[in-house]
Amino acid sequence: MTEKDLQVVINRELALLSFQVRRSAQQVDELLDPLFREIGASGQLWTRADTISALASERSDSEGAIEATEMAAEPFAVDLVQLIYVSRIGKGDEPGEAHCGGNQQACGAYCSTKAPRSMTGSR
Repeated sequence: MTEKDLQVVINRELALLSFQVRRSAQQVDELLDPLFREIGASGQLWTRADTISALASERSDSEGAIEATEMAAEPFAVDLVQLIYVSRIGKGDEPGEAHCGGNQQACGAYCSTKAPRSMTGSR
């Protein structure tokens, strides 16, 4: 797996943090891996279908994105990358809301976006 492959996965994850993308069920469907699952900050397990539905119904007038910092990509297998990062909604000390848990900061650790073809040869 190359650095370029890892950057593709990171870029797809960052796209999922854009409010414009999140409100489009079609775009989210295209970005999420078919086996996607997420454990939210609240501890709730979100399935792919749950996530697509929840994101499409998010209420946000903002055209920005959720801020992601401390992004790290760890390849586990030829077609599996774990992304770990801290996400923040809001500016400065203003409170933010996440679609799960309501926390201003949460750590995500999951494989969420489709792997590039060069990683799997079959996608």
